[in-house]
Amino acid sequence: MKKSVRDVLLSKGTSTEENGAPAPANTKKMAMSFYLDADLVNEMRNAVAHLAGAPEYLTLTRLADGPLREKLEELKKTYNKGKPFPQRPADTKTNIGRPRKA
Repeated sequence: MKKSVRDVLLSKGTSTEENGAPAPANTKKMAMSFYLDADLVNEMRNAVAHLAGAPEYLTLTRLADGPLREKLEELKKTYNKGKPFPQRPADTKTNIGRPRKA
């Protein structure tokens, strides 16, 4: 049987409110800005629009959070012996990646 997003979050310790909606996380949220393929963004928005109510209560943040955390755990295991990566210096730019087209 396939688990719902709500069930997966509950299994990871996310509490729910009395009405069954996921309770807000106790961690601070931060905005990020990055580019994704347009077809992926469209499909994500369609899924969230379709699953925004009961029983999933899906948001774009919740849709992205799980896979990003899983990938980060994989990277830690592969490249850092499963430990968190060291905190970067405050002046380190994190927009390192593919160079922009000229």
